[in-house]
Order: sequence, then structure tokens, then C-alpha cells
Amino acid sequence: MSTVYIRPGSGTGTGTLADPYYWSQRTAAEDAVGAGGTVIFFPGNYGYGNGAGCPNQSNHDGITYQGMFRNGTYIYHTGHDVFKSGTTGRMNFKKVKFLVGNSTYNYRQYATNVYFDQCTIVSGSTGRPADTSGSYSAFKEITNSLIHDTSTYSGARLKAGVKIHNSTYVADLAGADLTVGTTELKNVLLYAKVANTQSSIIGSNSEKIWTYNIASMTTSTHPTEVVGDTDPLLADPSNDRFRPKPSSPLWEAGVVLA
Repeated sequence: MSTVYIRPGSGTGTGTLADPYYWSQRTAAEDAVGAGGTVIFFPGNYGYGNGAGCPNQSNHDGITYQGMFRNGTYIYHTGHDVFKSGTTGRMNFKKVKFLVGNSTYNYRQYATNVYFDQCTIVSGSTGRPADTSGSYSAFKEITNSLIHDTSTYSGARLKAGVKIHNSTYVADLAGADLTVGTTELKNVLLYAKVANTQSSIIGSNSEKIWTYNIASMTTSTHPTEVVGDTDPLLADPSNDRFRPKPSSPLWEAGVVLA
């Protein structure tokens, strides 16, 4: 079947809307949908330990893992292998919130082709919310999403070939460093809750970037694409509500993307 449903906990289900699989059956869910299928999550918390990963196998390409409601599906991890070791096929996540443990390389491990849409990606207290340095390059595209860096480590590091569109990156602490290499940023807000002393490097294929509290900004070939550096007037950033207010200048600052 091309679509199955899954719910938190352990048990036995058949994968239908009326009788969804349990989280403990996620291998069966992936086998049932196969390449290009969709696993739809009921709202709730989905946790796993180190090395278990999501997906639970490394041999399925193009599966979409989708929450029923944005941020209603909460996938968390106490270790560092957020995605299954050896996963090389494309993975798609939609309307899912991620939180991983206090590991340096929260989102780096072993997955090479991951796409996010309408997701929230949060770091642990000493981990990076995104790390694709070295030989790893997990993120391929992030759209309509929030990357929230709550760590005391050195922020997010993204490699060439990654696209971030219509999204927000938030750093809670002054030590966060958003290094994006030649990443393509379009309609992106880089927001630091406190004055950020680290540099953010913007790639050459970028346009319509708004920054706030970023003390040191380094751009490559398109420095003029930083279109604003004043308060973007978010709803309540101190309480992690990052939606722009109706009066926010962000509403008129972007560009229509194809």
C-alpha cells in the first residue's frame, strides 16, 4: 500500500486509519509503503535510542514521513544518530518536529539525502541543530521550516548544495555560528535572541535574507541580498513564538519562488 498510518507506543496494528501501526512496528510500516510511499503519523511523541534512527531501515528510497498536523508529531532522540546509519536514499519529512539529545553532531550522521517541509528542527543543549560537515551532507532542502539552535556549541554548519527557502534560523545564545558555505538561502530570516558575536556566511545563490542581532556577517558574491537588519517584529520570540506580527516588515521583504 502507498500510504499507512502509525501511532506512538508499542502494540500491533494493520496500518490503516482505523487501525494504525504502532511506533514499534515502523519497520513493517516502511515495508508496507515501499519506495515513494507515505507514513502518516498520528499526533504524539515518538522516541528512540542511539542507532535506531528514522527511518528504521536503510534500503527504502523516497518515503515521506508526515505528521497529521504541523508540530503535532514530535520525534526525539537521546543520542546522535538521528537518521538510520547507512541511509542513502531520499527521505522526506513534513509537518514533523525534531529534538535530539546533547550530542555534538545531532543531525549529521550517515544520511545523505533528506528533505524537510513545514518542520521544526531543534538542537539539544550542547549539540548542533544541523551539521553536514566532513563527509556528511544530510540536509538537501529545508522549506517553510524553523531551525532552532538552543545549544552552547557552535551552531549550524551546512554544506554546498543545500537549499533553505522560506524558513527561519533562530539562535538562542551568543555563541551560535551559522556557517552555510555556498548554501542557497532564499526568503530566510537569521535571528539571534541576543547579540551574536559569531559570523554567518551566506552563499552565492542567495536572495532576500533578513538578519537580526548578527554582529558579524560575511557574504560571498551577493552581499546586497541581505535586505534588512532591524527587528523583524516577531510575535513573542522570548517564548519561542517566531511568527511575524501583522506589522512585521518581513511580509513585504521576500521574493516569490517558483
